[in-house]
Amino acid sequence: MSIDNILKKIADNTENQKRAILDAATKRREEIISEAEQQAKRIREQTLAQAEKKIEEELQQTLAAARLEIKKLELENKRKILSEVYKKSFEKISSLSEKELKNFFLRVLETLISGGEEIVVSGKYKKTFPASELKNVQVKFDDIKEIFIIKKDGSETRFSWEIFLEN
Repeated sequence: MSIDNILKKIADNTENQKRAILDAATKRREEIISEAEQQAKRIREQTLAQAEKKIEEELQQTLAAARLEIKKLELENKRKILSEVYKKSFEKISSLSEKELKNFFLRVLETLISGGEEIVVSGKYKKTFPASELKNVQVKFDDIKEIFIIKKDGSETRFSWEIFLEN
């Protein structure tokens, strides 16, 4: 072989090696870019998922706080309404004549007693309590805070205006 052929062969080999190295480098560069793009995509998806989860959690917390505030407002409104109803009911009861109050007590007691009871009545209601109209019960007046107490067989049931108004 001549020197020119050897040089040409070296040049060809060098060119082939250069192309092979360049092709391998290009291929590796594309792999690196592809891996980087995939990793960036995964990171972006993870970040989006975490952000969505955080937003959902914050939304749920905000909704829970709002629901709680609504419940508080509803309860406050109910309390105001009940307070007004109690107030008006007490006013109505307070405005009953002695006869109307006596009839009210009689209607209530007819549903509560069966005979043999002892009824302790607040002294405030001595004039309006229908003691003489009740049969088979013992009535006595005492200084109690309730309207009356029904006692029978060792148990007692206390009645106040609040109990009547709640029922």
